[in-house]
Amino acid sequence: MRKITIETLITKSITRTKIILFKPFSIKKWLCLLLIAYLAGSLGGGSFNFNGFNNRCSKKAEAAGEEQSSASFQEQANIGEADSDNSDAQTSNTKGFCPLMTSMSYWLLGILVIFILSIIILFAWLGARFKFVWFNAMVSNDVSIKEPFGRFKTEGDSLFKFSLLFLVAVIVFFALIGFWAYLNGTSQGIFVSKPDWSFAKVMNVFALPLITLIAGIIFMAILGVCLDHFVVTIMGMERCTFWPAWGKFVAVAGSNKKDLLIYFLVLIALGIIAAILAFLVAFICFAVVLIAAAILFGIPFLLIVMLFKAKIMFITFAIIAGIPFAAVTILFFMCVGLPFAVFFKTFSLYFISSLECGYQPLPLDDAVQLS
Repeated sequence: MRKITIETLITKSITRTKIILFKPFSIKKWLCLLLIAYLAGSLGGGSFNFNGFNNRCSKKAEAAGEEQSSASFQEQANIGEADSDNSDAQTSNTKGFCPLMTSMSYWLLGILVIFILSIIILFAWLGARFKFVWFNAMVSNDVSIKEPFGRFKTEGDSLFKFSLLFLVAVIVFFALIGFWAYLNGTSQGIFVSKPDWSFAKVMNVFALPLITLIAGIIFMAILGVCLDHFVVTIMGMERCTFWPAWGKFVAVAGSNKKDLLIYFLVLIALGIIAAILAFLVAFICFAVVLIAAAILFGIPFLLIVMLFKAKIMFITFAIIAGIPFAAVTILFFMCVGLPFAVFFKTFSLYFISSLECGYQPLPLDDAVQLS
């Protein structure tokens, strides 16, 4: 049962966000929070996609093979019987060269895949550890990294192991959905050279896999929110590994079903509002960056290029000044999302504290909160 209203929790979260970010304001603190929030996954993430690249490469290889075959046939027709030995030698050289290139391509592709997997695993491990660093920063209003990174080693490594299992499960789920859709499409003749397309037929083939895919994505999103907002908090407070914390979260969720449902609905509404505000702030920041770029590069362009006709000097200046300007611009736009990340994390901590479940990561007393 919740002891405090949602409106009060939102107000307290806004107040806590102001305390963390602006009382006192420190550029060093903002940069540390940006690093922690980014590695913890609170500012978003990226994805790797090489399917399009592989498809384009395979199509180019097939086209090249067809052109080479047609060219070879035309050459044999024009040259005649006298040059057949040379054509055979050239063909044998080509046959000996293609497998070598194919083998090298496979080796390079294998090395690239291993490298990408290593990067993904590394950032998954860092993300699991930094979720607890982020939790510590919000609870204690402290941006230390080294000490909480080592203090929550057991908890972070346990979360990392579950993250790997979850990642494998997600890959298997998408593979099964794709295989299911392929089998349905093949049985209905969708993937033949001249398919008989119709909207009803396509819906009949792909509707059920698509509904299952959407349901799976929604389930994974809800599970991700439960992990970030509740399980990590329980792990950080109990100093336990993942599965005991998951069991305690299930017990808390079972006795607070209505409040959790309200929390998710409020979270969706707050997410929409935050997206609108972030867009407006980003638009203002974009205008500020354009003005700064016009001053930094426009005035030197008029003086150096238009007045002195020294294009090389301006290009050198643009490179020297452009690199730090680009870095500052990236940090500037990343700062747009930081207040929202702090707000949502503190909101989840206050929500847990408002439940009668034995956990109070952030005190609800205003006098303690402002300390």
